[in-house]
Amino acid sequence: MTIPIVESPLTILYETLIDLAASADRQAARAAEFDDTTASSALFILADELRTMAQRVKGTRPDDVAFELLDSGQWHVATSMLRFDFLERATRTTEARNES
Repeated sequence: MTIPIVESPLTILYETLIDLAASADRQAARAAEFDDTTASSALFILADELRTMAQRVKGTRPDDVAFELLDSGQWHVATSMLRFDFLERATRTTEARNES
């Protein structure tokens, strides 16, 4: 019989912050590919803040600041994804037209 492992809310919050930090890093790299150094820097800073917050909440009860950073981080990463997806599609479309 397998006993299900139930993760604590702190573990889930910690892992969510770490995953979001990794996503912010990926979007920062994408921003750099488009020579958007402002967005790239902001996303790398966000990733660092998320990792720092993850370490803070790892063993203690999180405060409102942790959840505000999580909400803000999710918004910034999601809008960056949409923006860079759009730019990639536009680039591919332009390249395809130029090849024709």
